[in-house]
Amino acid sequence: MPLKPSTARLAMGVMVASLSLVCFAASKQRNGRTGFVQIQASQSSGKEPEKQQAAADPSQYVGAETCKTCHEEQASSYDKGLHSKTPLSRHQGPEWQGCEACHGPGQEHAESGDPAKIIRFAALSRLESSGRCLKCHEFGQDPLWQKHAENKVGCLDCHSMHAPRVQAKLLKAPQPQLCASCHKETSPEFSRTFHHKRQ
Repeated sequence: MPLKPSTARLAMGVMVASLSLVCFAASKQRNGRTGFVQIQASQSSGKEPEKQQAAADPSQYVGAETCKTCHEEQASSYDKGLHSKTPLSRHQGPEWQGCEACHGPGQEHAESGDPAKIIRFAALSRLESSGRCLKCHEFGQDPLWQKHAENKVGCLDCHSMHAPRVQAKLLKAPQPQLCASCHKETSPEFSRTFHHKRQ
């Protein structure tokens, strides 16, 4: 039995809206996971942007509880932060969970204790460390973030995963003080009764 014209239009509208949503979600995930810094690094080096990461081998991941057995100080701060909630998203796989979401698979490191067998942020450039953050955090297209990245300011210049002074955003210092550490010319405006203009 053929559909009434109004029912057919409604069904078509639902299909178009659903398809649009799927395309938007796919593009959002692709853009967020790639991240501005990784694209910028690839373009500046003349290399092609990295393709979507292949599925991880679960046997190479040991889980945050194993990491905590040796890294007690870091574990204490990790347990207080939002990153400790990542293991609740089991559908994404071990490469998106816990310590190993940032530091990579820990099997070889846990077995050998060799610091070279794990991703250490102190050994990474600003572009590389920010690329690790942008794997999950979708700020790559944010104009404020882009401006900082263009001026070679990385995520870890302002944020600290293991020793934040402001827990809410894992900041190294309260925001006005943190901003003023670089933007000395605008810091006096914070004490005025109006805010400085955002550029």
